[in-house]
Parts: sequence; C-alpha cells; structure tokens
Amino acid sequence: MSIEAYIAARANYVRVNTALDSLASSISAVGRALTQNRARFSFSNTGQGLPIEAMMARDSISADGNDWPSARQIMESLSQWHAAKNDVINTWSSLNADQRSALQPPPFQTGR
Repeated sequence: MSIEAYIAARANYVRVNTALDSLASSISAVGRALTQNRARFSFSNTGQGLPIEAMMARDSISADGNDWPSARQIMESLSQWHAAKNDVINTWSSLNADQRSALQPPPFQTGR
C-alpha cells in the first residue's frame, strides 16, 4: 500500500464518519423530542394525522418523514463505516514507521 492509499482511505473514513454522526444526531434529536415533548411531536409527510395541538402549536416539533432513515439505510451506513474503518486500519498497518511519522494517524479511538 502507499501513502496515497492511506490518505484516500482516511479521507473516506472522515466523510463516512461525519455522515454517520449526522444520522445519529438526527435520531437522537427525535428521541429527545419523543421523550421530552411527545404531546407536541409529529412526523410530517407520513399521511398520518394527529390532534391539531400536536401539530400546530407554537411549541410543536416536527421531523420530515421523507428524511427519516429506515433500518436498512442505517445498516447500510454502519456497513460503510465499518468498511471505511477497516480500510484505514489496513492501509495504516501497511506503512512503515518512516511513512507513518509523516502522516496523521487514524482519526478514531477504539470503537469509534
């Protein structure tokens, strides 16, 4: 493997990890809304109605149902993340000590 391969793998990991962080943040925000303000929470664009106060109150919270990921989409994102992380590990491992000393190390901690 080459330095260029590691740089490309690292950049891809950062991109995939950022996308997964965004997905996790969206899921967490909906979870917080369901926990803290379920009487005023709804998904839009689902074809399901709720009482008017749930959807139209000043403090209502809505998430776009068209943007909500399916379990399959979440699993695809996780699969891409694992592949990108493994690629970083493999390309980093293939470099010698001199090459590694000139580069930023892998951008993750154990488990992340």
